[in-house]
Amino acid sequence: MSNNIQNNKNCSGCGVCMTICPKNAISFQLDTKGFMRPFVNNNCINCGLCIKQCHEHRLMNGNKVQKAFTAYTNDISIRNESSSGGIFSELAIHAIKSGGFVCASGFDKNFNLCHQIINNIEEIAFLRKSKYLESDITQIWTQLKKQIIQYPYKGIFVGTPCQCSALRTYLGENADKILICDFICHGVASPKVFEKYKDYLSSQYGKPINIEFRHKENGEGSYFFYQGTEGKYLIPNYTKSYPYAYASGLIIADDCTSCNYCTLERHSDITLGDYVSGTTDFSKSTIFVNTQKGEDFLKKCKNIVMIEENLDLVINKSWHLTTPNTYNPNRKKVFSNLHKSWDYLEKKYFHKPNKFQLYKCAFINKIKKYI
Repeated sequence: MSNNIQNNKNCSGCGVCMTICPKNAISFQLDTKGFMRPFVNNNCINCGLCIKQCHEHRLMNGNKVQKAFTAYTNDISIRNESSSGGIFSELAIHAIKSGGFVCASGFDKNFNLCHQIINNIEEIAFLRKSKYLESDITQIWTQLKKQIIQYPYKGIFVGTPCQCSALRTYLGENADKILICDFICHGVASPKVFEKYKDYLSSQYGKPINIEFRHKENGEGSYFFYQGTEGKYLIPNYTKSYPYAYASGLIIADDCTSCNYCTLERHSDITLGDYVSGTTDFSKSTIFVNTQKGEDFLKKCKNIVMIEENLDLVINKSWHLTTPNTYNPNRKKVFSNLHKSWDYLEKKYFHKPNKFQLYKCAFINKIKKYI
């Protein structure tokens, strides 16, 4: 691991180093691939505090996964408006009704994804659903700490596993005063690529009014959905274009294919995931309980139906719980060609391979095996 925070190849872009720097020597800017990463200026006095507070350098022990449940909300309207079983919404509702707050990712008015703090039930809808994109969390830490001090044991934080680890390193002992919830993560996609896709769709369907990565049509299925001022766009997820590029690992961050947090030692109290205990059902979720605090919080959410499952079986079916996204050899080519049109990228890379390509790949892999 590098001693220079700027050269940390495992950086997840959390921004804690910038927040705690005593000389304001660190800023976060988009790198060439479009991810928020640290840049150090001449104010740096080499105090080492940024390295000390970096979660990727500290790699603390996590909480062992204890139980697995199939779960869903009894509220059908919430379930239909959620990516899976509506568990996030129920956790958020309970926190806010208890006088607390929720910190999670949502789009701003320009459809840039960033972490936000809310304390109003009506605002939960803006933070609901999966987002296959890196959320800008760099500006939230100071405000979040103030909320936790003001409302101890009443708030919840939802983020990727690495963001939850960053939260724990930043808060220290205060981390026990907030419910921490992560999810089974497939990696985070480049905001630069998403901006390019958004511009492409905007040119055809008008400026965005609504964007959903996991839309349910009539309460069922999983679709990418774009609603613009001049029309709508809907495709089944992972079949082509941006959803396929994300799922196949073409546009995810460097650290996502060597993630330190794909493990049964979680930095959260609760881990959320899609339903895996039967045939595909987007009206249900999987919940992993990692701490007693997490289980106690869930029991207070009276509108959640929970069915305990065999832990080992559910772990085996939840692949990305313990396995990072596979490195895609075309990933470098995609990022080196981002200056080209979206049509070019989609035709060249962002589609399922045809039979000839599959046979060719299998043949090459067989040769490599013997070599």
